[in-house]
Amino acid sequence: MPYFERIGWVMTGKIGKIDFTKFKDLKYFIRFAIVGVINTGVDFLVFTVLNEMFVIHYAICQVAGYSSGVVSSFILNRVWTFGDQKAHKKLAVQFSQFVFVNIISLLGSLAAIRLCVNVFGLNVYISKIFATLIAQALNFTGYRFWVFMKK
Repeated sequence: MPYFERIGWVMTGKIGKIDFTKFKDLKYFIRFAIVGVINTGVDFLVFTVLNEMFVIHYAICQVAGYSSGVVSSFILNRVWTFGDQKAHKKLAVQFSQFVFVNIISLLGSLAAIRLCVNVFGLNVYISKIFATLIAQALNFTGYRFWVFMKK
């Protein structure tokens, strides 16, 4: 029995339609994670500058920070992560889908950060980490199976 199957559902190598035992899916995920680190850095930088220097409400900081990484994320994911420079979709359609996925992720992250801050009383930055994890899971799924899906 392969190692991944012996250690339970977390490490089966499969999450839904994503099979990490296949190199292609693993490659997409690793590249997505690297792009995510870059975009998360930009997001946290904008969030922190607006929150600390300009004392803007955390919800507005979240929208601004999250939005700041969308264009660079689109370019990096389209060209490098999913290798979709010669996409079968028109650029405008693909970008619209990308923005739609990000709006859904942003709404999910806003709900998560609000829940963590207002209900659980967590620090805004700890809350932002949880919100970011939720947004990234939504993004990867949307990008892989809709926005940058190969024919």
